[in-house]
Amino acid sequence: MRQRRSRLRLVPTRLVPILALALAGCTTSSGGTGSDGPLPPSAATTPSPSPTVGAATVAPSPSVIVGPTAGDVPPDARLASEGGEPVTGELGTFIWGDGGSDSPWLPGARLHVGAGERLTLTLSPAIGTVGWRTQYTRAGATDPTGARSLGSGTGDVVLTAPGKGHWTLAIAVDFADGLGSANYFWRLEVG
Repeated sequence: MRQRRSRLRLVPTRLVPILALALAGCTTSSGGTGSDGPLPPSAATTPSPSPTVGAATVAPSPSVIVGPTAGDVPPDARLASEGGEPVTGELGTFIWGDGGSDSPWLPGARLHVGAGERLTLTLSPAIGTVGWRTQYTRAGATDPTGARSLGSGTGDVVLTAPGKGHWTLAIAVDFADGLGSANYFWRLEVG
């Protein structure tokens, strides 16, 4: 009887790698059939034995989880003038979770606005912020040398467009809950 019991405990543990590979083949981020390429190294390894309760219950192992994690980069930032269509800014330097990216001063996503118009930033997905700062300089600049502020604050990001001209606008956002910070860029065509 003792030999039979130990054999029953091994059966579910041996099924864990098979189930993990079968599940990994069914879940891909591109909506494919699992033949989009090799599994990530963490998913191809054999999970450690999991505790069992009875002969047929196996707790999932953390190494069974595959695929990219959501939220590897900060949210999109969309800037719009009153009544205008929002334009998603170019993501520059950021710190997010355990990672980040260093980027030069970017030319920015093109946005046409009127001089003195109110501009409002929204984040997608919406998350809390603890502060923000703005700078703008002539379009075509490769760094913030000579940049001027359009304001800073906490809460909602609302600012007034600069005077007529072609400008690069940078908005730096500090996210709530210690998630990090990000810089976003637009090329403002102010008429």
